[in-house]
Amino acid sequence: MRNDRKTGSRKLEVGSGEVPTSQFPYRYSWGPKGLRTLDRKDQRCKVLGRGKMNSALIQFEDGFKAVVSRNALRRA
Repeated sequence: MRNDRKTGSRKLEVGSGEVPTSQFPYRYSWGPKGLRTLDRKDQRCKVLGRGKMNSALIQFEDGFKAVVSRNALRRA
């Protein structure tokens, strides 16, 4: 990545293999507890939709989707 001096924004260089942080601005912060099978603690994700009762449909970097509590999401 490099910084653009005029705008101060970061640009992604082609072939660098990095994922821009704006694509996946959140990280899933909960670890597995009890019978939960979602073992993706500290993986980056993005919110696709918000539901009632504080739920969210999220997508991880590898394409896996899950409905989780919005309390489990933190800014990356």
